[in-house]
Amino acid sequence: MDYYDKMINKTFEGVRPDLKEQFLSLVSRLSPENLHCDGEISMAEAKRKYRVIMSEWESLENQAGKKIDPNELV
Repeated sequence: MDYYDKMINKTFEGVRPDLKEQFLSLVSRLSPENLHCDGEISMAEAKRKYRVIMSEWESLENQAGKKIDPNELV
């Protein structure tokens, strides 16, 4: 098991597997390429997408019962 796998396991310790998968999906959506649609959208639209994703993130944190820093997973 490499460092990244260990970090993921520690970060999601005690989190239901379905929530873990949803968090990881959101991490993918937060990547610069996805967030900015490879430069196809305006900065304002990218910021709107970011706010929507982070709202979903907060909802998942509430379900998981713990705070998870998305920056630890990028």
